[in-house]
Amino acid sequence: MNNREYKKWRPFNSVVSAKELISNNEKVSLPSLSKDEITEYEELLKESLYLKNNLTIIYLEKGTTKEITDFVIKLDPIKKNIVLSTKTINFRQILKISAN
Repeated sequence: MNNREYKKWRPFNSVVSAKELISNNEKVSLPSLSKDEITEYEELLKESLYLKNNLTIIYLEKGTTKEITDFVIKLDPIKKNIVLSTKTINFRQILKISAN
């Protein structure tokens, strides 16, 4: 019976696979931040770097949103990487940063 079911639904899967539809619905696109938001986030990151204040960062990873609370160890302006004590995030992945 399983073999027949596979053949029965095969034409529909060839047009657009169900896995593709499900995965595309869950993914979030990269944000477009305003200049004011970028300036504010850069100031919060610098403050966390110098004062070791914790920040809550909401970011994208593989199309899904994640949240982390940590402090900044290093800022890489060339690659636009933010090195936290537990993770490295690219600035382009950030959705929102808030101070704790």
